Amino acid sequence: MEKPRIREVIVVEGRYDKNTLLQVVDATVIDVGGFGVFHDKKLLSLLRGLARERGVVLFTDPDGAGFVIRGRLKGALGEGCVKNAYVPDVPGKEKRKHKAGKEGKLGVEGMRPEVLLDALRRAGATFEDENAPKTGEPITKADLLDARLIGDGSASRRAALIRRLDLPEHLSANALLEVLNLLWTRREFWRSCAVGLSVSGRVDRPLGSRHPRFPDTVYPVNYGYVEGIAAPDGAEQDAYVLGTDAPIAEFSGVVIAVYARSDDVEDKWIVSLDGRDYNDEEILEKIRFQEQYYHGRLFRG
Repeated sequence: MEKPRIREVIVVEGRYDKNTLLQVVDATVIDVGGFGVFHDKKLLSLLRGLARERGVVLFTDPDGAGFVIRGRLKGALGEGCVKNAYVPDVPGKEKRKHKAGKEGKLGVEGMRPEVLLDALRRAGATFEDENAPKTGEPITKADLLDARLIGDGSASRRAALIRRLDLPEHLSANALLEVLNLLWTRREFWRSCAVGLSVSGRVDRPLGSRHPRFPDTVYPVNYGYVEGIAAPDGAEQDAYVLGTDAPIAEFSGVVIAVYARSDDVEDKWIVSLDGRDYNDEEILEKIRFQEQYYHGRLFRG
C-alpha cells in the first residue's frame, strides 16, 4: 500500500519516533534529539527555514517533557508556520525499553499507524492529492468560556472532552482551541459541547402562544433563547424548554440535547427545567409541532 505524502516537515523528539513515522508516511521527518535541539544553533536555523518554506508539524510525545520541547520549538520557529499533532495518553512502554517512562505513557514510536495518521489529519497536515479540510465559522476563546471548558470550575468538563477526543492531558487551553478548530466548525463544536451546560434565558413564545407568522401553529412547550450565547444566525441561541406545563417568562435549566437542522443555518437546544433527562422519542414528540417542517437529527453530546 502506498504511503500518503505529507507536504510539511514533521519534527519529532528522537530517531525511534522518526523510524516509526517513516513507515507510515512519505515525508521529511527530522528528529531533534530531545532537549539537545536548544543547544544546536544550526539545527534551529534549519528548522526556521523549513518552517517558512514548507511549514512544520510538531509531533512530540504526550508527556510533560514532550510538551516542554513542543512549546519551546513553537516559540523558536514563529507563529503561523507551525502545526501541532498530538497522540492520546496511552499507558504502556515501547518494546525496546526495559521500563516505561516517568509518566508511564507510550510515545510517538509506540503508536499504531492509524493513530499516527489520524493525529496528522487532525493537525491539519497537508496530505497531497487529497481535498483540503472543510472550513467554517471559527471557534473562539469566548466559546470555550461559554461552554465551561476554560475558567473557574471548568477542569472536569475540559478533561472529559480531552479524553473523548483522545488528546493528551497536558494540552493547554490555546492548544485545545487550535485542535478544535481543526476538527470542527463552530456549529459542530456546540453540537458536541452544549449538552450538560447549565443555562438561563428568556421565553419569547410561551406555551399556548401562537407563532407570529403562522397563527395556526400553537406552542405546546415554552420556546425562547439562551442569554449570552450567539447562534450561527447572529441572534441568541434558541431553545425548547421542557419540564413545566405552564407558560413561563424566564428559565434556568440544563441542556440535555441539541436538535441539529440540516436545512437551516441554526440548531435548537433542548433545555430541561426539572433535571429530567427526557429520552429521544419524548423530545422529538414535544418539538415535532415545529421541527416537522425541517430535516435534522438529535445530538446528545
